[in-house]
Amino acid sequence: MFGTRKLGKTTAQRKAMLRQLVTDLLENGKIETTFYRAKEVQPVVEKMITLGKKGNLAAYRKALSFITAPDDNTARAVADAFMADADVAEFRICGADGVEGSVQYLIDGKQDMTVYCNPAMIAVAAMDLAQKLIAGETVASAETINNEAIDIPVIRCDVQPVTRDNLVEVWLDAGVYDAANYTNYEGISDAVKPANYNG
Repeated sequence: MFGTRKLGKTTAQRKAMLRQLVTDLLENGKIETTFYRAKEVQPVVEKMITLGKKGNLAAYRKALSFITAPDDNTARAVADAFMADADVAEFRICGADGVEGSVQYLIDGKQDMTVYCNPAMIAVAAMDLAQKLIAGETVASAETINNEAIDIPVIRCDVQPVTRDNLVEVWLDAGVYDAANYTNYEGISDAVKPANYNG
């Protein structure tokens, strides 16, 4: 049955992925994805289209409550605006840069996910690349970025999705952010955001 597949992700990761697929499809008119992801996205997109056809303010606000923000500062600002708007009963929001200000928002369920570029992972990848280049090895690159002069080979580092599921391990236990600055993080899980969060 569609709408119930886990797609190999935690709840927050799955919702963030589906939200991004819906956003991309509505912005671009098409997406390239797997059959099962497309089937999971289909009912959500149909709901968004139905809301768009209604054309009233309440439908518009409900459609907007499904947001992927370009960065965590924007995600927090949008979350604050939605919490202040009585017409928005529920929202899901994902940021994209893992800044410290989003830690408490993730803990409190005001933000669903962020993406963290772990400096340790980047450093390990850079050292591995440097060792290969020093040894005279050829390093393969699957893609390039054009800097308006030449195509530069690119090697991407993995980013780490951070949700309520793993923020203690990724940020607090690892010492990235100081746990003393945050409250209510003990025993949190990837639970559904409180329907009427009052702060």
